Amino acid sequence: MRLLVITNMYPRDEDPSFGSFVHEQVESLKAAGLAVDVYFIQGYRDRLAYPRAVRELRARRRDYDLFHAHHAYSAAAALVARARPLVMTIHDNPVVTSPLYRRFARAVARRADRFVAVTPAAVRAMATVECVAIPMGTDLELFYPRDKQQCRRELGLDADKKYVLFPANPARASKRHDLAQEAVALARQVEPALELLTFHPAPREQVPLYFGAADVIVVTSDVELGPLTVKEAVASARPVVSRRVGDVDFLDRCGACIAVGDDARDVADGIVEALSLAPADPSAVEPYGMKAVARQLISLYNELVGGPAPEADAK
Repeated sequence: MRLLVITNMYPRDEDPSFGSFVHEQVESLKAAGLAVDVYFIQGYRDRLAYPRAVRELRARRRDYDLFHAHHAYSAAAALVARARPLVMTIHDNPVVTSPLYRRFARAVARRADRFVAVTPAAVRAMATVECVAIPMGTDLELFYPRDKQQCRRELGLDADKKYVLFPANPARASKRHDLAQEAVALARQVEPALELLTFHPAPREQVPLYFGAADVIVVTSDVELGPLTVKEAVASARPVVSRRVGDVDFLDRCGACIAVGDDARDVADGIVEALSLAPADPSAVEPYGMKAVARQLISLYNELVGGPAPEADAK
């Protein structure tokens, strides 16, 4: 099977985290034996990238058996180019926050051959569109329990601090770095050794060291479809404090995850509580491993183009 992944988010030198989850999914599909190419629409640089993409995709559509578009704009370009059969996955938070964008995303998704919803929040946002629920995978070969002090030595961090990791770009307003700062300042009244830790930008291969070095991971976003970082934290055996955003069902199933309210005091109380929790159980994330998700996607692809079912494999 020849697959073309079409995306407007993909890692680049100046922002290695940009669409890293798409890159990881591509690599997992390649590892499963698929021939996969990537067409990166760099719409963040130039809106004319989309009409150019239509022309180029139209010219290449007979080179592939299947197309998988990530995000509504990418899928719209693929549809105009008549690149079919087309699978569409959506990740961006405006599908929750913007009624206008949500209407657009639903209209595009209805015209795709399959729509993949990555979380229950995505299912709810796209409620009128038939979907297949397949999560974004967690790289269990990258995120796993690590020795905290060894991680700190590798990163040059203080062995005696208690680190609260903010696993997002502080410059993105919706991620609410300001709320994390305020919450840590309040929690420091109880635990003076607390310090807020960030890693953006950092090479993707270094990110798991920050998870391993942290005592608590905190998610203070106003809105999320995931967040994938919660699962990465659990895979790293670290407790999580998160506002009730995105995949609340997973938060409630995982004993090391504390879902809190929206103000700084709620988050601060959660951080203090999390410091006394036992390590998270990484087995809770196994159904979300990259290999497991790749098998689900390959089964979906084979429904569209025909082919054998993928063999079972751990994680």
